[in-house]
Amino acid sequence: MKILSCLIIQSLMFLVITSSAAQNDSLFTDFSTAKLEPSKVKVLEFWHGGSYALPDEFADSLFIFPNLTTLIIHGDGDHFKEFPKGILKLKQLKKLSLTNHSFESIPKEIAQLKHLEELNLYNNELQTFPAALVNLEKLNYLDLSSNRISQIPKSISQLKKLSHLDLSACSLSHLPASFSRLRQLEFLDLSSNKLDTLPLCINKLQSLKELNLKSSSIKVILNGFGNFPNLNTLNLSCNRFSTLPKSFSKMKQLEELFMFLCDLEYLPLPVTKLSNLKKLYLSSNKFLEIPASIRNLKKLRYLNLASCKMETFPESIVYLPALEELNLRRNKIKNLPNSISALKSIKKIDLLINELESLPESIGDLHHLEFMDCSFSFIKEIPSSILQLTKLNLMDLKYNNLSRRPDFLNDLPDSIKINLLGNPFDLDRNEKKERIHKTKSHFTDPRDGHIYPTIQINDDIWMCENLSFATPKSMFDSINPPNYGRTYLKSELNQVCPEGWHNAIAAEWRRLFTEVMQEFPSDADEKDNLLTKKDRKLRGSYKEEPHPYFDPYDNSIRDYPVKWYLSDSFFNRVKKQADYSNFYGLHIQLQKKYPHRTAPRSYSHTSFGAYNSDGKFVLILYWWYTQLVEENYIRRPDEMYFSVRCVKN
Repeated sequence: MKILSCLIIQSLMFLVITSSAAQNDSLFTDFSTAKLEPSKVKVLEFWHGGSYALPDEFADSLFIFPNLTTLIIHGDGDHFKEFPKGILKLKQLKKLSLTNHSFESIPKEIAQLKHLEELNLYNNELQTFPAALVNLEKLNYLDLSSNRISQIPKSISQLKKLSHLDLSACSLSHLPASFSRLRQLEFLDLSSNKLDTLPLCINKLQSLKELNLKSSSIKVILNGFGNFPNLNTLNLSCNRFSTLPKSFSKMKQLEELFMFLCDLEYLPLPVTKLSNLKKLYLSSNKFLEIPASIRNLKKLRYLNLASCKMETFPESIVYLPALEELNLRRNKIKNLPNSISALKSIKKIDLLINELESLPESIGDLHHLEFMDCSFSFIKEIPSSILQLTKLNLMDLKYNNLSRRPDFLNDLPDSIKINLLGNPFDLDRNEKKERIHKTKSHFTDPRDGHIYPTIQINDDIWMCENLSFATPKSMFDSINPPNYGRTYLKSELNQVCPEGWHNAIAAEWRRLFTEVMQEFPSDADEKDNLLTKKDRKLRGSYKEEPHPYFDPYDNSIRDYPVKWYLSDSFFNRVKKQADYSNFYGLHIQLQKKYPHRTAPRSYSHTSFGAYNSDGKFVLILYWWYTQLVEENYIRRPDEMYFSVRCVKN
């Protein structure tokens, strides 16, 4: 027993421990120095991978924690090849999460865990739905996503209290009729399956609040679908249906509807009858126009019509009184009508990559406008009425055809930024290069003695490498070079930098790349370097080709001229950058992940968590072929880790 306790204590040096003695605060500690009694431990959480490795005996020794209520073990892809039977002895367990392992079945004895309420088995190798789960009478949360389950048993109807069910990325082609008896179900995810025709048994789940059917190979939505009196969010994106039944309009509580990348050539009439709709995502369809009936959506706040090949601005949308955000990027719109001034509530308009030549004078009547992106178009002039936009923060007009900088811009208040980078009147890039002040130095973190190279770029001093300071929940993968640093949970991002430094906010990242864009010279012929179709295939950015497995340490491709996107990640206007991993010595690189069982090697983007100046969280992504992507981050914030880059001003 003493040897067993020592083994457990040694393992717990890498665990997050929560106990009643610690008043439910997380500790990252040696179990012995914490002086916690095993009987008082309530929560154990472990991240397996890199230098953190659980001994095989650990799971079978969990009986020393008889009152454990929560057990979370994140795997690295293949750690547990069999379901750890030691878990079956934890009779008080309420929450169990065994994600990213590789076991193919679950023992029937799991039914002994009578108190189990939450079970997460995401990304394992389960071949069938574990029949014993239907005996867990208190189960209300079940995640079996990313397994190989092809059938759901009729007995699933016995899970009377189930409210959250995730069966995404399995191999389901149909559902049993008994599925309709899950009357308490509020969240259902069936995305990335092979349903073909949407099963009508779903239609009886009247407690549903969120339904995800994205990428489920759905070709037909039968009449009768829509009997969801409480449904708030519906995702039908990336399917192949072209029409919707009349019954679709019954969802009177629906607020968010996702139907991007379908085969829609027109907006189905039932959609325009969803009177409570607030967000509508219709990008990457084949719309030529939007029907006048869309004006019935009086509460619509967000409308996404990006990449729909529209050549004219859909004037019917100016009758949406509550519209705050409009996304029309990557269309072929040639002009904006004066009637756009009717959008009295609009705050954000995205028209990136269109064919605009000018902006209407009425743009100045959009008194609530805060952001407008008209970059990468053909705009030759801008109206002086933008001086009336008192709430405007940024108007992005980079890479247009402005032959001169309008004099009236001198009267703009400092709070308004107009980005005119890349227009013909713009200063010579070499002159701008001389204006950028750079000073290299280093900083020693007094907390652990780690030395970081630094560089001052104008008024900002950046660490050239990611932060490596160890915190209780941070992670470090030894397979990556040291300058990749550790990764941190969202809750830690604003607490980990040394005194006097802070985690870079989104505005600082944008400022950095604006300066980088100014510095890199054009090609010898003074033309932008456009990626060829062959280049885009090789670099993984051409949509008809999958991303290649790119090894930065592979000599056979090390000398390939890597290029950075300096605009939008979907646009092919680029400038050459000789070293993919190092500009100004900042070392922003692709993270290498552990080989996945389905791929010879696996790589990931580097994810930097950042906040806007208003405190809104965004996710800054760096892919190996893209410099900067900024997006709001909502999904699973408690499970994602971010790199941190410290800066001070």
